[in-house]
Amino acid sequence: MYLFENSSIYQKSKIIDNTPVCVFEEHNMALPVWGEINSRIGKSINLISFDAHTDTWSSFNCYLHSMNQIAEDGLDNIYVRDLLKGLKYLAGDFDFEDVFCIAIENIKNSEQIKTAYDFKYLASYTIIHKLGETGYEEYDKRKGYNCKYFEYNKIDWDFLNETKDPIVVDFDLDFFNSREEITEELISKLKPILKRAKAITIAEEPYYFNKLKIQSDFTEKEALLILMELLKKAIED
Repeated sequence: MYLFENSSIYQKSKIIDNTPVCVFEEHNMALPVWGEINSRIGKSINLISFDAHTDTWSSFNCYLHSMNQIAEDGLDNIYVRDLLKGLKYLAGDFDFEDVFCIAIENIKNSEQIKTAYDFKYLASYTIIHKLGETGYEEYDKRKGYNCKYFEYNKIDWDFLNETKDPIVVDFDLDFFNSREEITEELISKLKPILKRAKAITIAEEPYYFNKLKIQSDFTEKEALLILMELLKKAIED
């Protein structure tokens, strides 16, 4: 059986105190992992994501644009329906390999969250971002998404701690533009949530990491190592 545990794309993944910590390069590859976690526990996930960007473009946005279609149609578009015909991608009727191929071929690294929601893997998503823009939450809620957005310096920790189980915590390494931003204080505040998490997903995103970093000798490899060490300490403590 093809699962993220035996895929080379996820070879940097670890198990920390029975918590899968799944690492991959491009953020769209979170999609089959979230689907697999949903399939294993039989419940929709509440996602908490830390990312420089929001990564909440509509599902199949770029795929539909390439066909001069309205991207916001998502799963209702005839081209998307044809694409998904015969595949097992929905919660309750899921095949990891089918969704793995969808993620590689048809989903960009800005579309995984709403695609996961549309596939019923997610019950909600909370985005902690650095864009400094507003309006995302109101727009998504009008579209029927159960969501919350926070700028990184305005996090409501009471809200995060009240997130219902099951939880998956997600990081994009481009959220950390210097060594000093991967702090024990941040992970310590997250500790109660990390201990409840069914899984942790980490996107390395080397292109955006290198574009946004402010220390020239800071690498995504180093960022991953620092983050993994802090996660291990928080979860095992």
